[in-house]
Amino acid sequence: MRLIISLRAEKSFSYESNYFNKIQGFIYNILRDSAYTELHNKKGFKFFCFSNIFPGGRNTVINEGEIKQFIISSPDTVFMTLVRESLPHEINIGEMQFSLIGAKQLTPNISKNCVVKTATPIIIRIPQYKYAEYGISSQYSYVFWKPEHDFNAFLKQLSENVIKKYNEYHQVEMDEQPLFQQFMYDGSYPVHPIIDHKEQTFIGSYWKFVFQGMTNEQQELLQFALDCGFGELNSLGFGFVNVVR
Repeated sequence: MRLIISLRAEKSFSYESNYFNKIQGFIYNILRDSAYTELHNKKGFKFFCFSNIFPGGRNTVINEGEIKQFIISSPDTVFMTLVRESLPHEINIGEMQFSLIGAKQLTPNISKNCVVKTATPIIIRIPQYKYAEYGISSQYSYVFWKPEHDFNAFLKQLSENVIKKYNEYHQVEMDEQPLFQQFMYDGSYPVHPIIDHKEQTFIGSYWKFVFQGMTNEQQELLQFALDCGFGELNSLGFGFVNVVR
């Protein structure tokens, strides 16, 4: 499920490209004093994701009165209903000040044949015990996937991530399976979110994925992945993807 939130800029300001922890903080703030009040302390998967603020982008200025949007997604309908009902009239994301116009629920149309494209970068970390399998040499306990690594390493880690999330959320034991069929890589870039009050440097990548002839089970998995986000650190807004019309 997705919630597309429409906003009006209350003053002119520069677009904050390092918005990840600020939108995350906004979401946690509206969950305060609810059944999800301790979600920010939960280890591991938090089962929600969000887009950037659009239209807009790095080094742009948002003028007073401009209309912008962003999207929050989750497979948890109770979570999404709570977010919708708790949205404040004034929404401040860092120095970006907006007023709420409204929020609309939508669900991407997943069919047997569809295309999805990243809106925010996908983060994949490869653990040390996988280095031999993927031909990686490093002294660190994990490395971020980069294009000099095997593309199969990215696809396998991404599929495993989806299955792990699905199993934990639904309390089942679905076997690992390849989910991603065709892909188009669109570049890797460093991103700098603030975590625990410190700026971090991650490597994220952009992709387009093409799916053909999916089974009902694969469609369900893809729908779940769209709601949760692809890859890691989804609760910071990484791995948000859209279905291409």
